[in-house]
Amino acid sequence: MSNRTKKIKKSNSNYVKVKDFKVKFRHYSPTEKAIRVLSEIIGSLIAVVLIIFIILSVIDQQYTNIFIYSAILAFVVLPTEIIERTLKKKVQKRIIQDLIEKKVEIKKIQQPIYYSDKVKEAKEDVLVFVSYATKDADIFKIRKVAEDLTKREKIADVLYWQEDMKDNIIKYMNDNLGKCDIMLLFCSPNALSSEPVEKEWTAADIMGKPIIPIFNNPDHIPPLLKTRLGVQFDPFNFQRNNDEIYKLILKKLVNI
Repeated sequence: MSNRTKKIKKSNSNYVKVKDFKVKFRHYSPTEKAIRVLSEIIGSLIAVVLIIFIILSVIDQQYTNIFIYSAILAFVVLPTEIIERTLKKKVQKRIIQDLIEKKVEIKKIQQPIYYSDKVKEAKEDVLVFVSYATKDADIFKIRKVAEDLTKREKIADVLYWQEDMKDNIIKYMNDNLGKCDIMLLFCSPNALSSEPVEKEWTAADIMGKPIIPIFNNPDHIPPLLKTRLGVQFDPFNFQRNNDEIYKLILKKLVNI
C-alpha cells in the first residue's frame, strides 16, 4: 500500500493516519467478522495438523518431511495474515471516513447561526448583569469579558459592580437587577460562599431573568441552577469563552 493510500484527507492541511486507529472486533461488519473467524479457524486447524506432522517427522528424523511441512505451514499462515491485515485496513478506513463525515455534520450544525439569522431576532440594547465573587474578578477576567461583550451587536452595556457601583452593593442590585435583561453568573467556591452573589442570582431567578452559569467545575454551580445551559470557562482561551457566552445570550433572548 502506498503512502498516499495510507492517509485519508481530513482537510486541505490536515491528514488522518490509518495506523492511528486501533481496530477491535466489534468494528467489523457481520460479513467481515465471518470472513475473519472462518479464515482463523481454517488456518488454525491446518496449522495444528502440520505442526503435529512436523513433530512426528522430527521424532522419526524425516528431515525432508520436516522441510516440506514447514514450507506448507508458512504458506498456510501467510494467507491468513494477509486476509486479517486487509480486513483491518478496510475497517480503519471506514472508521476514519465515518469520523470525517460526522465532523462535517457537526460543523454544519455548529455554524454561527447566532451571528447571522438569530442575531437579527434578538432584543435590541441588551443590558447584561454580571454576578461574581470579588476574589474571582481576575480569574474570570471580568473587566475584559465586560469590555468585549459591550462591543458586540445588540448589547448596550454589561454591568459589573466594580465598575458601576456608586453606593452600596444592595442599592446597586436594587437599581440594576430589575432593568437588566440577562444575568451572567460566574460560579466558583468563592461565589458559592458569597452572600451578595447568592442574593443576586436568587433575586434574578425570582424576577424570571435568564441566568447563564459560567464555571470551571460544574460542581460550583448552585444546585437550583444546574439544569441551566451554561459555558465552561477555559482560562487559556478568552475569545472562545466570550464567543460562547455571546451566542448563549442571544439564544436566551430569542427563546430558542
